[in-house]
Amino acid sequence: SIDGHQIMRFKNLAGLIVVLGISLSGCGGVSEVKKEEIPQQISPASPTSIKGERIRHSLNDKEVLEIWNASEQFRDVGDYKKAADVLEQALRLAPGDPAIWSRLAELKLRIDDDLIAENYAAKSNALAGNNTALQYRNWLIIQHARSKRNDSIGARKAEMKANQLRYQQ
Repeated sequence: SIDGHQIMRFKNLAGLIVVLGISLSGCGGVSEVKKEEIPQQISPASPTSIKGERIRHSLNDKEVLEIWNASEQFRDVGDYKKAADVLEQALRLAPGDPAIWSRLAELKLRIDDDLIAENYAAKSNALAGNNTALQYRNWLIIQHARSKRNDSIGARKAEMKANQLRYQQ
């Protein structure tokens, strides 16, 4: 039998899978996440139904954009370690960019560097301002990093924060 708590955890896990699968794209401007680009409900039977949705990320610096795109190519083929290594170069050039911190957090989570993933997501949140969609994404990363480290209380707190942000969007 499945209780309400298990259903909520499944929805959050499904949300993280979708959020981590979303590509960030580069063009000129500032980092922003559009509410309509974050799926509010995910059908576990058809995860590809939301394929192609994007978190928009804009970069003014051509060098940072080139590094970002190179990192995304490694990410797209599943080489998350190389993608993170490459993206860390962009971070040195744009240390105040919350989307870079968030993408690095995701990549670190994927390569089981869970404590670093949590720290990078927290740094992204500190820089995100009122970008609740990016903060939501970061809290999901934090939740799963804590879960992987068997910090069930911390994971639950992160899950509650993600849920609060989800409904603020």
